[in-house]
Amino acid sequence: MHKLRVFILTLLVSLSLSACGRADISETLESAGSTDTRPAAEATADTGAVTEAADTSAVTEAATDTSPAAEATTEVSGPSDADFISNLGKGLEARWALVHSDKYSEEILEDMSKKDYQKAYDLFVDAEYDVIGSIDSYHFKDEKIKALAETYMKGLDLQKKGVKFQGTSNYVKYGKTWDLGYSYRAVAAADLCKGYGLKVDKKYKTDLDELVKDSDSANTQIEKQEFAKGLQSSLSYTKDEKKSDDSTDCYKAVVENTTEASLDCLEINVKFLDESGEVLDKVTDYIYDLKPGEKAKSKIKYDRSSGEYASMKISAISY
Repeated sequence: MHKLRVFILTLLVSLSLSACGRADISETLESAGSTDTRPAAEATADTGAVTEAADTSAVTEAATDTSPAAEATTEVSGPSDADFISNLGKGLEARWALVHSDKYSEEILEDMSKKDYQKAYDLFVDAEYDVIGSIDSYHFKDEKIKALAETYMKGLDLQKKGVKFQGTSNYVKYGKTWDLGYSYRAVAAADLCKGYGLKVDKKYKTDLDELVKDSDSANTQIEKQEFAKGLQSSLSYTKDEKKSDDSTDCYKAVVENTTEASLDCLEINVKFLDESGEVLDKVTDYIYDLKPGEKAKSKIKYDRSSGEYASMKISAISY
């Protein structure tokens, strides 16, 4: 009986120690870290979400990359500042090659018909166009070069318009187109030559030097013609009631020279138009030797027998 009690006590102690050991092991595992007891699929989904977030961040960062390398890839390719200057030099060479050729010598030009004479000058202008091309095809980085390029092409465009006045007596329109166009070309070419390396072959150096030399007087010419052009909208005639009568309307206006150059001769042309735009009459007035800052009166008359006019159209040119 005594042996049986000892056996039972020994067995109970053993079972008790075994239970305590399992509890210690469980506590040890829990203290080692919070073990994720979720299903494997759920844990994997979280891992994918993290990866997806990382990928999205990378895409966003790439899309907003503003580094110089990224910006460089977005630059527009095509002819630029240096190409325009180089092509302008080649265009001038092509023009002067025709001008100095035996085919278009001064003697031959003088003997040409008006049609052939104008065709020759048209070829001179087109020789530049063919090399330079359209200014819209250039991608300028320097705003000053862009402005000079636009000025030069403006001059070339004016000379193209002025071809039809070559060999004619329409000196007003010739001055507003061909002559003024030369002035714009001279001013732009001078600045491009002095500051941006415009050059031509040595056999055309004299021609380029002459063009650059003319830039000083060309600046003055441009200022005068721009002033005259502005009179189209700024000049306003008022009726002089005291001098008008039943047959004639008299008008007067004040012209102020706002340029820094003296206006040797300012020609003002006025057309009287009816409601349909038909010219009923046209008159011309001249103002001479108008110094900078000075004012002068312009006086014109309208013959009422020409009919009832609806408006005036004013144009002017400075000589």
